[in-house]
Parts: sequence; C-alpha cells; structure tokens
Amino acid sequence: HFRIALDMGVQDPEMLFSMGANLLALNKVDEAIAIFKQLFQKKPRQAMALNHLGYSLVDLNRNEKEVKWAASLIDSALAMDPHNVAFLDSKGWALYRLGDYEKALQVMNVVEAHAAEIEGMTTKDPTLYEHLAAICDALKLNDRALGYYKKILVMVPNHPQAKARIKALTSSSPAH
Repeated sequence: HFRIALDMGVQDPEMLFSMGANLLALNKVDEAIAIFKQLFQKKPRQAMALNHLGYSLVDLNRNEKEVKWAASLIDSALAMDPHNVAFLDSKGWALYRLGDYEKALQVMNVVEAHAAEIEGMTTKDPTLYEHLAAICDALKLNDRALGYYKKILVMVPNHPQAKARIKALTSSSPAH
C-alpha cells in the first residue's frame, strides 16, 4: 500500500515515516534510508523520525561512517527535545558504538535516572539494561554490568547474551 501511495505521488510526512519504519522492521535498511531522506527534505524538523532512523542505524552498526551519520541525526533530534529520555538513550548507545564509553555512561546515567518516567522502560523492555550492561562491561565495571545483566534476565529469562555474560563475569576474577 505504501508503494502505491508513493507511485501516486503521496508525500505525506506521516506516511513517509510509517513506510520508513516498516522498511527498517523488514531489514530493508537502504530503502528505509531513502524514504527517511525524502521525509527530511519535506520536513527537516521531525525529531521522532530523526531519532528513529538514527537509533536503528546505530543499533545495526553496519559501519562507522553510517554510525557517525546516525549519531548526527540523534543530535538533531536532541536539539529539538533535549530532555527526551528515548533520544538520550539513543545518544548513549551511539557513543558506545563509537567507542566513547565514558561519555556513553554519563548519558546513560541520566537516562537511568529518568527511565521510570516512561511506561515499561524499566519493567518490560530490556533495551535500557542491555545498553547499560554493555557500556559497563566495556568499562570493566563488572559488578555494575552483572547487576544489569541480572535485570535483563528478570524481563527475558532466556536472554542468551545476558546468560553468557553473567557466566563470564562470575567465573572471572573479582572487579576492583
């Protein structure tokens, strides 16, 4: 239906966002990027769309150039809505992907402090704790990482990465 609308010349920003998001969900990333670029040409100040595409590309982590571009999209979204917890989470994950673990942790500490304000962010969706665990793991903050991995297992009992990292962290030497 989206293709038919595009073929008919429909360029509604909401339709473009829906189409881009659906293409991302189908892992048709390059097609999604093209659709989002059309959206940004029509309406450049679409914070939700900027963050959605930015986070998706950061999470895919296909290459450093794309992750840097994605981080700039997230920065643009944050410029419009600097206190948006989801956008800040995206920023923290982008910093992690780019290897700036200290800054990533600083941003994610803010996200964690405000996460309870978002329905389900600390109870239903393990993404926040996956990000925090990976960042703490990278910084060798083993006890803190272990705590986040355990929180992930509360939400997703068979989470393979959390199980593997708990096993590795508990069998290694104690953190200092």
